[in-house]
Amino acid sequence: MKRTYNWLFKVVRGGVPRDRRVLEPELARELQASYNNAAKMNSPMPRTLQVRLVVNNEECLIEIYPKKPDDLPAIGNSDLYFCVKHFEDDMDDESRAGGTEEKAAEHIVQELTFEPSAPSATKKDLFDFLIHPAKEKILNALAEGFAGYSARRTWAQKHYCSIPKILELPQPAIPAFIFAGPPGTGKTAMASCIGVAIAAKLSRPVTFLRVGMSLRGTGLQGKTSEIVHGLFRNVKKLFTGKMVLLFFDEADAFVPSRQQMDHSSGSHENLAIVNAIIKEMDDIRSQPGCQIVVLFATNALPRLDAAVVRRCKVFHFTTPTPKEHKTVLEAALAGFGFQDEEIAGLHGDLLAREQSVPNWAFSFSDIIEGVILPAIDEARLENRPLSSQILQKCIREAKPMVRRDVIPSYIK
Repeated sequence: MKRTYNWLFKVVRGGVPRDRRVLEPELARELQASYNNAAKMNSPMPRTLQVRLVVNNEECLIEIYPKKPDDLPAIGNSDLYFCVKHFEDDMDDESRAGGTEEKAAEHIVQELTFEPSAPSATKKDLFDFLIHPAKEKILNALAEGFAGYSARRTWAQKHYCSIPKILELPQPAIPAFIFAGPPGTGKTAMASCIGVAIAAKLSRPVTFLRVGMSLRGTGLQGKTSEIVHGLFRNVKKLFTGKMVLLFFDEADAFVPSRQQMDHSSGSHENLAIVNAIIKEMDDIRSQPGCQIVVLFATNALPRLDAAVVRRCKVFHFTTPTPKEHKTVLEAALAGFGFQDEEIAGLHGDLLAREQSVPNWAFSFSDIIEGVILPAIDEARLENRPLSSQILQKCIREAKPMVRRDVIPSYIK
């Protein structure tokens, strides 16, 4: 009569597939190989065996051992191939979720809460200062992302006293957006301060959470994907009923194109991260009380995964137009006592400097960080007021840092 052996398995690193039954034949095969090897070497079978597996594109390191310490089949047992009959997970779902959520919290590198009744003056000034031809459209789109399906139902109830059937269907739109454009064009700045405007518009607090690059580079795609799931799970649990703007800067590091991946271990990790983020994005609308808007920023839109881009509304950021150069100067030099004629002269100097460097353009940050702030520092160090002469000197020394050929033709 063949004996049935019961085994425990415990995930040491990585994640477990949602359907854990797919593990059983893999673990059984590893156990059988280990027993065969022990029999061949005439050595005792270790009581704990570590197995590294890739299941459903997720790598995990698993410990397996008998449920009863003495319940090990003897080496040479003719029933070895049939000995593995049942596996039990030695870690319950609550323990696993808690662990991954604790790890996930470590990857939130910035948390800001914008209160409509007490807005941050610094962030409000920054939002007012930023220049984008579609700034109001961006604000309305993100605010609508929070309002979402419930706003449509409220509107229908008000005007039709009922909910039309189309609004009873699952919400197709995912509240996700991409800010795309060359470096220095205001993507990260807009993301970090737009919460203050959303809070004012909707009269509700908005929490801004920035995900750090530490989420990448864990080395095990199973572990990384489980941390991604834990990140979203943690945000949903801690901020139920609250509006959260979840920001992924340098998005091409988080959601790179799967079609451009090779077969390296790093690509396996990338694949797991992309799959996990897409899964969580798709689940956002299905969570009761979940009000998360996902925001990506990237300098390399073509390198993002097509499935992610398809799920997002894309807003393009580019270098300032000649007219916007003047607007930046006017805003940046407000309060320094410059006359309109002086601003106009500086504007002409700035355009001339940009044109003197073919195929390169000034970004917004190039003007602020390469001209205005150095001029202020020079005046401060010389202990004298800021003057047109100092600004002109800094303009001559400034270098446009955006290549025009990296600006897509459709947003030039």
